[in-house]
Amino acid sequence: MIEYASIVDHLPDFAAIADMTGRMIYLNEAGYVLCGLDKKTDIGSMTVMDFMSPKPCLSERMDLIRDKILTDGQWLGTGKLKNFKTGELIPVQVKHFTVKDPKTGKPLYLGALLRDITKDIFQEQKILSSKKQYQTLVEDMPVLICRFLSNGTLTFVNRHYCEYFQKKEKEL
Repeated sequence: MIEYASIVDHLPDFAAIADMTGRMIYLNEAGYVLCGLDKKTDIGSMTVMDFMSPKPCLSERMDLIRDKILTDGQWLGTGKLKNFKTGELIPVQVKHFTVKDPKTGKPLYLGALLRDITKDIFQEQKILSSKKQYQTLVEDMPVLICRFLSNGTLTFVNRHYCEYFQKKEKEL
């Protein structure tokens, strides 16, 4: 059993276990770092809701998530994790799940794996920005531009192409 705890403690992402009321029992090393907490912090006095934000809508959302976890065994989504040291809200991908009694199958604990998606969001924004620049360039270029499949089916035409043939994009 100690080997499993060592594996979880060395995961690169936040991993936590709470009791069925949401009171924290365990937080791995990456969780402490991501949350800006000192290892001496008494997480047993904290709940799952202390780690997530924004708080006003969170309690209602947590009830829905808890219901989903109990009926489906897991919940996948995104959220904002609070860094206690900086106050920063970190966008995270979340997987909540139940840890069940192997004999009875009844849920014993709530588990959570959270992955920081800050870099993913930044990359996605760069791609969208690049795509918008490309679209603007292609649309504003004073030449006829089209893209088509090997069978001749058009998959893209720019504004000037439409104007030249006096047709709307959907008609081509």
